[in-house]
Amino acid sequence: METVPLADFKEVIDEVKANGGDAVKFCYQCGLCDTVCPWNRVTTFSIRKLIREATFGLSEIERDEIW
Repeated sequence: METVPLADFKEVIDEVKANGGDAVKFCYQCGLCDTVCPWNRVTTFSIRKLIREATFGLSEIERDEIW
């Protein structure tokens, strides 16, 4: 798996923050997003895992589960 530094997505990150998404950096514990996500019924995709990886700059944007 190729990792992409978080800095490469600065424009996307700034847009998320501008729309109230700055609190995403605090998301790491409860798992409610995975529990209520309808996509989890179809595949093993985990939004919680994606958020954590993005927080540390490890998210792979071309991952098959996303698209």
